[in-house]
Amino acid sequence: MITLFVLSAALQAGTTPTAAPAPATAPSPTQEAAPKLRCKRQAETGSYVRATRICHTEKEWREIERGNSLEMDRFRDRTPINSARPLGS
Repeated sequence: MITLFVLSAALQAGTTPTAAPAPATAPSPTQEAAPKLRCKRQAETGSYVRATRICHTEKEWREIERGNSLEMDRFRDRTPINSARPLGS
């Protein structure tokens, strides 16, 4: 009944009825979703209150941690175990 009314109103106005918009579809599995950001607060040196918010993706955080780990390993390798012994001996 309602469809008939809409159709007759459209015909009287001289326009053709348009179809309802298609419902939004879910993204296909082949489309990759945008990576989520994970944020951390980093305290600023010399302040108890002030902090900076740093946001990266999970992949970027893993790379940062990997770089930090490598740097700490290099630092440990350069530091002599016995401080009385000179480095490289």
